[in-house]
Amino acid sequence: MIFKNKINSNWLSLIFTLNVLAPSTKVGYIIQLISLFVLLFFFRKNKVPMQSGLMVVLMIFLSFIFSVFKGYNFSETETIVKFAVIAITIGLFPICTNNVISNKFLLFIIGFILISQVGYAIRVNSIISFIDKFYPAIAENYQTDRISSIYETSSLSTFFRFGGIYRNGNHAARMVSLIFAIFLAQKRESGFKDIYSVLFLPLTFISIILTGSRTGLIIVILLTGYKIFFIQKISFFKKTVILIFSIFIIILLGSLNLRSLDFDIGATGSIGLRIEFLSAYLNAASESGTILSIFFGNFNYLFDTNNLLGNTMLSKFDSEVGYILYSLGLFGLISIVFFYYNLKRKTDIYYNFLLIILLWMIPSTILFSLKFNLVYFIALSFSFRKHLLEKKEIG
Repeated sequence: MIFKNKINSNWLSLIFTLNVLAPSTKVGYIIQLISLFVLLFFFRKNKVPMQSGLMVVLMIFLSFIFSVFKGYNFSETETIVKFAVIAITIGLFPICTNNVISNKFLLFIIGFILISQVGYAIRVNSIISFIDKFYPAIAENYQTDRISSIYETSSLSTFFRFGGIYRNGNHAARMVSLIFAIFLAQKRESGFKDIYSVLFLPLTFISIILTGSRTGLIIVILLTGYKIFFIQKISFFKKTVILIFSIFIIILLGSLNLRSLDFDIGATGSIGLRIEFLSAYLNAASESGTILSIFFGNFNYLFDTNNLLGNTMLSKFDSEVGYILYSLGLFGLISIVFFYYNLKRKTDIYYNFLLIILLWMIPSTILFSLKFNLVYFIALSFSFRKHLLEKKEIG
């Protein structure tokens, strides 16, 4: 039995790593779909779906029916595939058995991502050629404000953004923060004195700083803070020292004018624009008489309305909350929130590391990114099944 569990652990760690590092191309999508099939048919033990997950599937179906009556265009294959994957990962959750992702694999992932970032930052031609060949820039991950090298930064500004193999700084930060959350969740109450922690922590923070992602840095700080102040069993004095030292480091880094620490612009700019855009859509839908669309959605991932804010850079929701409201409606959003809430009720405190990642729903996407959706639900399934197993053993 131990030998079998070790084999399963190695295979699941490999499948997870392969999907994290897969390119956002047709080849990458094929890898992800095959992986989902393999997980469901070979590594899924719990055959009874969660009722809250089935509720989400029902809302997706109702949105589809509503859109059919409106004359839905079935030519948008990408949208149908995304909804199918969302329905499968949530409706059949957990999608694989309980397991632990090897720290060696997690460390390899962080190292791979960081090397790809540094390669662009210092203009290593071999690394750039590798990324351009196997991780080509596409519309989904293209980022106009990504500079091509660290040497383009002026002496007055270090607003650089390096997404590495993900091309997009936010996409890279989203994945790095998830890997970090998994690492911390698997450590449970153990400290940071092991060799993996000594390597993992600095690599993670360096990678996040290089992405220039404010949300990414906030989430990594929250994950670290939750680990130290709520999970780690250390004295109040040590916690106070760590807090003071952390504040000092943040102030010191803030003096370097790093984009990831410019929270004022993030609140009034990026997030502010997303909220304003969502509000403009809801007003436009109300005024046009399409009230039912607000409740049931449009079963359409691609927003086809002209820029609602006029002369701004934002011409789409660019937020999971907005995409859910537009495509699945208010009922769909409520069902998804209830699904995550139900997970929280059925799991322990270590599961919160993975739920903190849900903050990415505000400035980015989780469910509507085929790659991130799959790797995130693999991680959720590992921890969820493990918790249930432990509860059964205690009972």
